[in-house]
Amino acid sequence: MFKYLNFRRFFYLSKNLPFPIVMVGWILILSTTLNFSILGFSATGWGWVLPLVYSIFVLFISKNKINFPLLFWIPWFIVVILGLFRPHIFSFQSSLQILTPLLFGLAVSKQRFFLNWKEVFEFFDFIFIIWLLTIPFVKLQQLILGIIPSITGLAVEGITSLLFQSYYLVLFIYSKEKKHLFFYLLALSIPLLAVTRGPIIAGIGILILTIANLGIFKRLILLFSSVLIGLFLFHSERFQMKSFHRTGVSLEEALNNPDMVQTTGRKYMWELLEATIQEGQYWIGAGSNAQIDRAIALGYSSNYLAHNDWLRIRIDYGMIGMIVFLLTVVFFILKVRKDFKYHYPHLQILAYGAATAFVPFLLVMNTDNVLIYAHSFGNLQFLLLGLSYSAKNEIYNSLIE
Repeated sequence: MFKYLNFRRFFYLSKNLPFPIVMVGWILILSTTLNFSILGFSATGWGWVLPLVYSIFVLFISKNKINFPLLFWIPWFIVVILGLFRPHIFSFQSSLQILTPLLFGLAVSKQRFFLNWKEVFEFFDFIFIIWLLTIPFVKLQQLILGIIPSITGLAVEGITSLLFQSYYLVLFIYSKEKKHLFFYLLALSIPLLAVTRGPIIAGIGILILTIANLGIFKRLILLFSSVLIGLFLFHSERFQMKSFHRTGVSLEEALNNPDMVQTTGRKYMWELLEATIQEGQYWIGAGSNAQIDRAIALGYSSNYLAHNDWLRIRIDYGMIGMIVFLLTVVFFILKVRKDFKYHYPHLQILAYGAATAFVPFLLVMNTDNVLIYAHSFGNLQFLLLGLSYSAKNEIYNSLIE
């Protein structure tokens, strides 16, 4: 892996590539490695504040048109804004975190970039390698000694890896380069190492539902291979110790007795929150951040996030909000697929890699707070989409001039 890393080249690209590309890359690295607080915002907080400030500046100052298909996202945007009219604790901040990736994608698509695409892909490789190396050298030094602790604390990294899995799988499908397969497998190893069940299942979803050009037969082979690997992982001691109240649990036992699964109290919290959904709020929800307000009222004074974004949306924005969000994402994936189906390979890779990442995003929403992980998922995803639509517009303009 080290042979692919050249710090002199990395700093050269950091100095010469457009600001939004460099900013998001450095944010991903610094928010992983540093722990600081400036003006009340932590490293991860600045990870969404800086892209938000940049987005607002570009959207209001730049006279270029927005090339991103905003129309698809307007219903979800309206749902989030309407939720602010029934505010709860931290509602404004949470709403901004939810919308920041979208605003960032709009801003990037509005700018005109004259890019050396080889350098862009090279920079993304450097970001991935450095981000990956922060895990053993900063987050989990025991790995250097070959020790894998029972609790790794790599929940966020496991989710970020899903974006890299989506990107590098698409890149390998188009390039057929072994390096990209190697990077995909490295990204895949993070949730396997951490034994995070949600990201592992979401990773299988990437293999089966990627929007890249992959035949049905190959998808079935990948599905079969994933099932075999999953069965092997299921019977491993680390997975059993983390997932169940005892080891030696068979698959049949786990399926027939869900109470055997360890949920670190999340299932109980979800049941309590479900009980707070009132009949009159079933369809429209209780307003922005109502989930956090209710969790605090139930006694969750510090760990008040539900780690279930679908439940969060249902409480905050109701069934209507949940349906709007799901349809928005599904139709947007189809839109990206259509827009770049007959385009240049480098744009297909960026657009399809980012759009494929919505598949694990939707799946991991069942067990995590990925909706507000702008710094470690959303900003990079919408950067790729924004760059794709910006470049697509430049190509169109050059053809008609």
